[in-house]
Amino acid sequence: LMNLAPEQFLGTRASPLTDLYAAGAILWEMAAGRSMRSQADLLRGDHRAVALPADALAALGPRGAALAALIADLTRP
Repeated sequence: LMNLAPEQFLGTRASPLTDLYAAGAILWEMAAGRSMRSQADLLRGDHRAVALPADALAALGPRGAALAALIADLTRP
């Protein structure tokens, strides 16, 4: 529930973009080691893209910036 695509949380029709958002959310969680959003974020209706934390980005090494950019593209509402 925490990382539903905005259209799913709002109860509108899912599309192939919903699956891309889910892939980005999973990658984000794998890189950061925690959920991308809090329950409070969802209750506020905050579906903005969430940047990877600096420590997670640094741990990804030289290709971290490219992965962070991919994740940002996938999780853009």
